[in-house]
Amino acid sequence: MALPLLNGRAYDWSQVAVRPADGVRPFFGITAITYEDEQDIEKNYGFGNMPYNYGMGNIDCKGTLTLYMEELEAMQQTSPTGRIQDYGAFDLVVSFLHPTRGAVHHVLKNVILTKNSRELQQNAKSFTIEVPFICSHIEWI
Repeated sequence: MALPLLNGRAYDWSQVAVRPADGVRPFFGITAITYEDEQDIEKNYGFGNMPYNYGMGNIDCKGTLTLYMEELEAMQQTSPTGRIQDYGAFDLVVSFLHPTRGAVHHVLKNVILTKNSRELQQNAKSFTIEVPFICSHIEWI
């Protein structure tokens, strides 16, 4: 049986803060973030047709930031070359409030932004840009 949430409160976007780990201001112009780590795990077969054991390979970490164009342009201005790919590796902290455990932090280590693009449309009220990234690993604290 599942326990009820404290005051019926679920995770929501208002509890999320995304900021570089170096203490720079949070990304206020962020509308979404996705991140994952995936490990290459393979079944090893021996006698018969059932797996004998499992072998574990590399861990791949990646994600995307969806930012308002103004936020992305501000980041781009701090890059030494004007390209966000040259912004340099940085740690990204995603924090949110758990209803019963308090603050939860996921630290995305050595984030490198991999693509700089724009998609602009007629009659748009705002522009959001999806920026993919890779990272070395994620600390699921």
